[in-house]
Amino acid sequence: ANELKKNEMLLVSQASTNLRLDADTVRDMIGNGNEALNETDAFPSCSFTNDTIRPQLFSFDLDMDAPELLTLHFSETVDYMSFNVTQITLSQGFDTDGVNETYTLTGGNVRMA
Repeated sequence: ANELKKNEMLLVSQASTNLRLDADTVRDMIGNGNEALNETDAFPSCSFTNDTIRPQLFSFDLDMDAPELLTLHFSETVDYMSFNVTQITLSQGFDTDGVNETYTLTGGNVRMA
């Protein structure tokens, strides 16, 4: 499903959701294959439910060798152009005294992996 989400024009509404089949994609009990449904014969979706699930951060990798690289792993495809690096804060976690050292990123480059 995540591969489908990479195409921002495909499967985003009922109008952009159609189904095509190659000939013999499926057969009946006697062995007769279906006819091909090309672009002009494609079936429109009878219903469509928008994606309402928010992406979740599963894990991250941090490479402190130059150039420093922070890699984030999400539960689904995300729009990297919408990514706001300055909303990321790295922290050491709380120590026994409740001190939490943090660093909020001030910029950087975003690229799709």
